[in-house]
Amino acid sequence: MGSGTAVAKTAADMVLADDNFSSIVAAVEEGRAIYNNMKQFIRYLISSNIGEVVCMFLTAALGLPESLIPVQLLWVNLVTDGLPATALGFNPPDLDIMERPPRNPKEPLITPWLFFRYMAIGSYVGFAVQNHFTCRSGGKEWENINCSIFDDPHPMTMALSALVSIEMCNALNSLSENQSLLKMPPWKNKYLLYAIG
Repeated sequence: MGSGTAVAKTAADMVLADDNFSSIVAAVEEGRAIYNNMKQFIRYLISSNIGEVVCMFLTAALGLPESLIPVQLLWVNLVTDGLPATALGFNPPDLDIMERPPRNPKEPLITPWLFFRYMAIGSYVGFAVQNHFTCRSGGKEWENINCSIFDDPHPMTMALSALVSIEMCNALNSLSENQSLLKMPPWKNKYLLYAIG
């Protein structure tokens, strides 16, 4: 207790400053919320960056012209990814956070199921961005064509717009790991809405 002796406070694992045992429940809830927000932050950044890597890999593997130039990727990583990822740290706790059993301290932060989800979302993002680029280019055969068609900025603009739009939807998807947007609507985290806007 906060009113205990200095020796008791030093020896204790936890000191209740307000001498109220219900503070333990609030502290556990806050700790679980912080852990969940950290997971959502990591989930959003990993799945978004996997999408960018898949897009670049497809470009190289299929022998296509680059769909995003390095400056665009830098912009996406610093502004488009950074602001929503930071805003995810302000998520309110999930509605059922105190109904869940305590997590196993030996459980990894990224479980195999979460890694699969990251890969699936990232692959979808990469394929969608590359598809927007290819479709906007007219779907032309890339062999034996005049290189002047690559001067057109519209395909790159389309790919960048698709990437940003999908990543904003991914940020909304990262509000909660297990709850839908109907149960936990986006306006619960106004910082995320500002970051997306």
